[in-house]
Amino acid sequence: MTWKGDEAVLLQPEGVPFRKLLPALREIGCTGPGIYNLIRPGGPGIPEGGEKMAVTATPLLSRLQLQVVIGTTPEGKPILRTRSYSNVKPDAGNEELLQTGRELANLQQHPLEVIRRVDEAELEEEE
Repeated sequence: MTWKGDEAVLLQPEGVPFRKLLPALREIGCTGPGIYNLIRPGGPGIPEGGEKMAVTATPLLSRLQLQVVIGTTPEGKPILRTRSYSNVKPDAGNEELLQTGRELANLQQHPLEVIRRVDEAELEEEE
């Protein structure tokens, strides 16, 4: 994975199995089976040969997520649940969201594991 400003660029090198790319995908928050077609050479997101294209990202709404521990498994692993708060303005500051997340966590019955910000953007190919 390489970075161009705030844009992450991930191309599947020829001969590298997709499963080897999963850690990089998780690092940038990508999940789900449909992501494979976006990164493989010749897939809808990348032209044949893996050339990089210019893409414009238009910020949409964001979500604030609190992950809480609701119990433990018999093996002692935590059982986690995510509480999502939608329609957060994309220009909201990270410090403000962290503080809001902490305040919301204080209202929760269960202990806080992590606070996340999930940003959504519409991607379009530049002409």
